[in-house]
Amino acid sequence: MTHLARLFAALTIAVLSAGSASAQVTAEQMDQIAKLSAEQFDMQKEVFKEAREWLKNEKHVPSNEKTTKADVTKLVEDLYAAGAVRVYFTAVMPEGDVVKAPAAMVVIGGQAAARTKVFETINAFNKTLLTALGKPELVEGLKQADAGQPVVQLQFEY
Repeated sequence: MTHLARLFAALTIAVLSAGSASAQVTAEQMDQIAKLSAEQFDMQKEVFKEAREWLKNEKHVPSNEKTTKADVTKLVEDLYAAGAVRVYFTAVMPEGDVVKAPAAMVVIGGQAAARTKVFETINAFNKTLLTALGKPELVEGLKQADAGQPVVQLQFEY
C-alpha cells in the first residue's frame, strides 16, 4: 500500500469513527476528507502539481500526441466547473525541452450533484481520448464510477 493509499484509508477511518452511529459518511464528512486530501497533495509539491498553475508554463504539455494542451486545459476547467475540489498533475517528467504529465489526480467532495458531474466529465474525456488513440474498445472497461472515493486518478496514456 502506498503512502497516499494509507493516508486516504486513515482519513476515511477517522471520519467514519467520528461520524454517525450508522457509520455512513455524510456529504459534509466527504468534503472534509477532500479538503484534507488536497492539503496533503499541496504539501507534496515535488510530486503533485496543481493543474491550473502547472499549465501556465508553455513547456508543460500532456503526455500523448493525441491530446493537446488546449484539450487538457479545457478538461481541468471543466472539472473545476463540475465541482472538483482540486486537480493535480502527477508523475510529471521532463522529456527534451518539455515537461509531460501522464496522469492527474482529481479531489472530489461529498456533494452528490458535483460528484456526478465530475465523473461525467472524466468519462466523457476518457471516451474522447481513447477514441482518438484508436482504442475505443477500452472505453467501457475504463469508466470511472463513484464509490465514495475522495480522489480519482485520470490517465492520459493508454
